[in-house]
Amino acid sequence: MFRITSKINRVVSRQGQQVHLNNLAWYLITAPNPAARNPARALELATRAVELEGDHWAFWNTLGVARYRNGDWTGAKEALEVGMSKKAGRFAFDGYFLAMCCWRLGQPEEARRWLEKAAEWRLNHEPEDVELLRFHAEAEQLVGMVRFHDRLPPPALPTSIKEALGSPWFGLPAKYPDDESTAKPGRKNVQGGGSDEDLRPGLKISEAVDPALFFIDLS
Repeated sequence: MFRITSKINRVVSRQGQQVHLNNLAWYLITAPNPAARNPARALELATRAVELEGDHWAFWNTLGVARYRNGDWTGAKEALEVGMSKKAGRFAFDGYFLAMCCWRLGQPEEARRWLEKAAEWRLNHEPEDVELLRFHAEAEQLVGMVRFHDRLPPPALPTSIKEALGSPWFGLPAKYPDDESTAKPGRKNVQGGGSDEDLRPGLKISEAVDPALFFIDLS
């Protein structure tokens, strides 16, 4: 019995290690302030997380983004594609970086296709995710403006500030009610318990949108 319990404890400890490695790596490559990033260290942590658990989409996604931030376009594309072959994740987190990888690799048409798919997924599934909005802006700066063709109608110009804030095209977080059960979880908590990115209940838009979140590293 003691040996069985010890084995279970080791498995749980190992899983916790993977999550911590992954979440720290993610922060070091996606922090809103580029000065807080450390792509080289993030790559080490993300690689280790994948070595410990190679069947989780989030770990491969983090590895792909880490490779991209380190200038390994081919390796980043490969990691992102492996992640997409696993259990379905949140597509836009792969799609935006696949678009940028393809552009860096001299594949502009493929890059635009990935960007359009990622943008459409964001609007249809998580239009209020501030992190995805930053990735969208970064990808458009590199690849160009999104072209939706006939798949989505172009957005009409808002006639008021209220209308603009309520439009998913602007990607701004909504004001949540005071019920904590309605708070939306953050991006990278693979354990499902929420994250530091959760919006506080009753948070006003003016409090939620930090201008620093939109600072993009295009170097």
